[in-house]
Amino acid sequence: MDKENKKDDVNDIGTGTEETADESEMSVEKKRRNDSAEAAEYLNGLRELAGDPDNVGQSHPHEEKDTSYMDEKKKGISVFSIIKYVFYGLVIFVFLLVFYRIYMQNDSNFEFSEMFVWTDEAIEAYEEKGSLTVYTQDMGGIGNLILIDEADETVSYDYTYSPYSESDDVRGCFMTSNIMYIEETQQLIFTFRVNKSASEAVMNKYSLESKPGKDSYSFVLSDGENYYTEYDYLTASRGTYFYYRVVFTGVEYTHVDKPYNSPLSGVTELSLSVYYDDLKNFDSPLDTMTLANNLLSAEKFELKKALPAEKPDGLMSYVSFELD
Repeated sequence: MDKENKKDDVNDIGTGTEETADESEMSVEKKRRNDSAEAAEYLNGLRELAGDPDNVGQSHPHEEKDTSYMDEKKKGISVFSIIKYVFYGLVIFVFLLVFYRIYMQNDSNFEFSEMFVWTDEAIEAYEEKGSLTVYTQDMGGIGNLILIDEADETVSYDYTYSPYSESDDVRGCFMTSNIMYIEETQQLIFTFRVNKSASEAVMNKYSLESKPGKDSYSFVLSDGENYYTEYDYLTASRGTYFYYRVVFTGVEYTHVDKPYNSPLSGVTELSLSVYYDDLKNFDSPLDTMTLANNLLSAEKFELKKALPAEKPDGLMSYVSFELD
């Protein structure tokens, strides 16, 4: 009997040991799961701090987590991003606008403003001689020359020229550039540019009911004694500007290569009077601008290259005034 009791006690001890081992294993497993959950939560927190949108709000499969805060955070990031990109877009737009205005104001990259205009007179002279002698001169600047007057006395000759219109009514509205003089044909070629503000200035000056069109101007060229009212011209538009490429023929003009101590009587200054064509008055131009002066420096070259010596399409002739 005692042996059986002892045996039962041994069995009970064995069973208790097994139960204790099972409980230990369950405790370890539970701890492992808790550790895994904590690690997952910690990892998820790190992802959230790193701004990983693909992992924001993820949680352990056995846990339910309040994601309302992260949703608000997402919305906040989206609004901030929109504001940021709108700001970047505005900066880029302003930069491109400034670049565009600078580019458009530079006529050197506009071929029309520098083109040689073939008229019948130029074609005939070119075919006969095989070349043309061209002087180029752009006005603009301040200077002084010493000349000899009729009494053989030295005199100071001051000059101040601007390529822009300077009268109060149309100040800065017009500009002349790329001036050429062809010796064989006595032709003066130049570009006349009209600013968009000219229409409003002319409308105010003449109390017009509507703004005039860009192609509303006519010209008179003068050397102080002679007036030239007949000319050929081409037109073109670019951005906010309207262009004339004008050719006066039969202009007497001799350039002086060495102006110092030249006779004062030999000075030839060519001026351009600009008119609003619909209401023009010979004695009241919108502005008078200096185009060329035969004493100032000019570049001379021979036009010899094989060019298409033919009249360009759109070349028109015009007479601004019929003078007696």
